[in-house]
Amino acid sequence: MKSVTSAKAVADWMDSPTLASSSSLIFETTAHDVKPCLSFSNEELSDEIQEAIHANTFMMERVVNKGPTESLENSQCDLTYTMDQPCPYKIKIAENSDWYYVNASARQRIAIVCEFFQYLRYIKEGLIKPDGESKTQLIHCACFVCLFVVY
Repeated sequence: MKSVTSAKAVADWMDSPTLASSSSLIFETTAHDVKPCLSFSNEELSDEIQEAIHANTFMMERVVNKGPTESLENSQCDLTYTMDQPCPYKIKIAENSDWYYVNASARQRIAIVCEFFQYLRYIKEGLIKPDGESKTQLIHCACFVCLFVVY
């Protein structure tokens, strides 16, 4: 699978970085790369995660101890509804929301989207200078999000 994010969308975004959904880069990468990567059986939670990552309110951490009555090995992943893997991670949509338990596969898919948006934030905040190399890296980053789902 190949990312369909256009070079024009990247160039336009680099000229005026924004995380607004109205940006063609954000719109294209969300539709063609991020949404498929965050597509899980629990569609409602998947959508909430996507919104929280975009809004920078999302939290994820390793589970240290779920409590005396729960075991990581017997957990159901709140995203995939499966029990075939332990759920050593927990996620939160916002500070005041509930924790949800996820397996390592789901965590990896979420983490790559978080890293992509963090990279965009770094460019927007001026921590990474938008030059020709950054444009190429941005295209590769969007492609990696897309490829991560396939492989």
